[in-house]
Amino acid sequence: MKTVWIVTVLLFCSLAWTKTYYVDRNDAGASDNNSGIAAQPFKTISKAAAAVLAGDSVVVKAGTYAERISFASGHSGAAGRKIVFTADPRRTVFMQGFQTDGENYLRIEGFDITCPQGGWNGGGIWIASSNLEIVDNYCHDIPGPGIQSSWSGGTWDSVYIGGNHVYHCQYGLTVSGSNFLVENNEVDRLFQYDTTGDCDYSRFFGDNITFRGNKFHGTIFSEVGNAHLDCWQTFDNNGEHAANVVWDGNWCSECDEGLMAEGTYHHSSHDFTFKNNIFAHSAAWGLCVSDGITTINVFNNVFYDIKYFGAGFGGSYTSGAVVKNNIFSKCYDHAIIVNNGAAPVIEDYNLFNESAYSPVAAHDKTNVDPQFVDSANNNFRLKSISPAIDAGTVVPVAADFDGTARPMGGAFDMGAFEFTNASIRQGWAVSASPSACLRLVPNPVAAAVLRRYLHDAAGVTAYDCAGRRIDAGRVDRQGTYLLQSGATGAVQRVFVIQ
Repeated sequence: MKTVWIVTVLLFCSLAWTKTYYVDRNDAGASDNNSGIAAQPFKTISKAAAAVLAGDSVVVKAGTYAERISFASGHSGAAGRKIVFTADPRRTVFMQGFQTDGENYLRIEGFDITCPQGGWNGGGIWIASSNLEIVDNYCHDIPGPGIQSSWSGGTWDSVYIGGNHVYHCQYGLTVSGSNFLVENNEVDRLFQYDTTGDCDYSRFFGDNITFRGNKFHGTIFSEVGNAHLDCWQTFDNNGEHAANVVWDGNWCSECDEGLMAEGTYHHSSHDFTFKNNIFAHSAAWGLCVSDGITTINVFNNVFYDIKYFGAGFGGSYTSGAVVKNNIFSKCYDHAIIVNNGAAPVIEDYNLFNESAYSPVAAHDKTNVDPQFVDSANNNFRLKSISPAIDAGTVVPVAADFDGTARPMGGAFDMGAFEFTNASIRQGWAVSASPSACLRLVPNPVAAAVLRRYLHDAAGVTAYDCAGRRIDAGRVDRQGTYLLQSGATGAVQRVFVIQ
């Protein structure tokens, strides 16, 4: 009995020691000599970073903090006891970024970050730790990467990068390690600050990486100079590799290549799966799979307005490519190319429009208009008369770009979207313009806040992205939902976080 009592006391003490620190440089009484409680806030974020222990939280109030945060040894979080840094209100804390070296089990949320330091060990948020959550930050105007993992030997594991916006940086996101989930981020208008450096929306190295629901777009080619801009790039000249990587429901436009993947030196990269992605307005290729990549699945994607090749596979060490249920429209050289000794591609159930490919397979559709809703304005959903409807085959793709279950009809549709008549989807398309869209809740929004809002606001209805009505109790974290106002009919798409 005595031993049980001691353990209980120790557990109670451990929970009681968890603290929340406050930082507010605009508070007249703020000082780094304070205790850090709400009534006695610290003046700098660095002071809070030096004070936190596993399980602690830091709330940083609005203001400009000329600080880049790093952590001393001994101030890491632990399993079940994450350290959390939150900007309050979101994106009103202006600062110079985070160095996460050795700071495991850490969450960084809601900061506005710009930094004059580019290159190695610079950028907005530097990832050199495991069990991180990088959520809803705005990284902009940085002569380096917005968010970057160190590579060449990095062993970072279990990192979540979600809902961030990277704007006007030299690079977007660099991922290196194992078990990364990169979703619902936006990277736009990259800029070449260093004329000797490249520009890419994202680079990736490691194992078990998922890119889902990201939007990479908007770069003006005159602003990236001589840089070769890819949506995703990987290479192995320093011994890196990439394996078991999934791309699901991403948007990639205004680039040279959608994917530039090279395994030329070690031939150890394998198992790439592309599903429900949009590759549009490329100055060269959609997918460029170079020598040394094996097992590549390309299912239910749209390749549109590609200057040369939609999907290319090259090199004698490249094999195992399967290409099905895709729409290739306006790929001005070839839709698919296999060259330089690459193994033949298993290809069928694809639609080709103004995109040459030979020989075509038995179930391909050639020289037919896919009947997009409005390709001139980048709406690649299908009209009811589209020949791509029910023309695909069964592939391991459970839902489409919008989250609609596949198949909706008698068979899979080709392309990134299953056809549906759901009126809520049509309403969202109409009300997406700023003049018509009613801002119902913050975007992104915490799941608990959205549930409470739906309970209290009788005139607002929630739907999933397939147009199915849901109740407040089914709202979950890391989802995308449509909110419709009963008063105006306006629809807002929101991203839900924890």
